[in-house]
Amino acid sequence: MRTLLLAGLLLAPFQCASQTPPDRAREDTPGDALFDLAERFGADGDEPGERRTMSFLVERYPDSRHAEAARMWLAAHPDGQ
Repeated sequence: MRTLLLAGLLLAPFQCASQTPPDRAREDTPGDALFDLAERFGADGDEPGERRTMSFLVERYPDSRHAEAARMWLAAHPDGQ
């Protein structure tokens, strides 16, 4: 009986609560949407809109998978340049 119980425990799938890593997310997050919006502003030539959106992304979603890219963009594009 003990062997059967041990085998059942070893073969049973473990279901631990965990969060999906951002790079493996299956649905868009607010950070994804903001980064896409910022890129659209940039493609349309609206750099102030792009800057505001990147800044908002970093302020509101600092752990987003796009936050570091937004920080780098902001560093490379200081206000008015």
